[in-house]
Amino acid sequence: TRYFISIWEHGWRLRNNSTNGNWLLMELHGLLRISILYPFLNDAPEWKAYALKRLQNEFSRQVYPDGFQYELSTGYHGVVVHNYLDVFRLYEMLGLEKPEFIRTGLEKMFEMYMRLAMPTGVTPSLNDGGKVSVSGWCRKALTLYPRRSDFQWFATGGKKGTPPDYLSIVFPWAGAVVFRSSWGKDAVWGYMDGSPFGHAHQHEDKLNFLLTAYGKEMLTEGGNYLYDSSECRKYVLSTR
Repeated sequence: TRYFISIWEHGWRLRNNSTNGNWLLMELHGLLRISILYPFLNDAPEWKAYALKRLQNEFSRQVYPDGFQYELSTGYHGVVVHNYLDVFRLYEMLGLEKPEFIRTGLEKMFEMYMRLAMPTGVTPSLNDGGKVSVSGWCRKALTLYPRRSDFQWFATGGKKGTPPDYLSIVFPWAGAVVFRSSWGKDAVWGYMDGSPFGHAHQHEDKLNFLLTAYGKEMLTEGGNYLYDSSECRKYVLSTR
């Protein structure tokens, strides 16, 4: 009995005390799981409807039309993708009708990794976000979009599929431009940051320029350091 009381209390807390950004999506994900896995709780139907509807609304609010989550951080972009993907897989695993807005919306979020991809096979470390494997994300993408040959190309290291049919590309909403000479590992690749401030986890580095050439990073980001109040943390957040 105490266990189920604790589950209900957890659900009540998530339903009535939410935050924002990627935290909110984790909270809604948790609330939705409780409502689906414990349907005998009196509040479960309302919690489920609320969580699913708000997850749908947050997709259009937090994800720009060009596919980048509004915190403009490669790492926290992945947190958002994971939470939506896990909700989709939960429905799939239980044989429930899958939320189509997740399949539709995640496609452009997965595309973001390809568009940012450095010749070294990872994304740049943007704002409070580290470098992440593009092939890893594209393998996840193929489970939802198996006919995408560009996802397949990245997922297999170029052994199958075809590379994207563009080179340089603009992110008009996220405010960035990626330049590349080819999709090869020895390509010259550049990134110009003209982004808005971002919802959170942002660094004050507008007009920052990154450069990778012939398999080596020539100009790179300052990184995150630690989430503390040290001078090093202040440095990586600053215009310096």
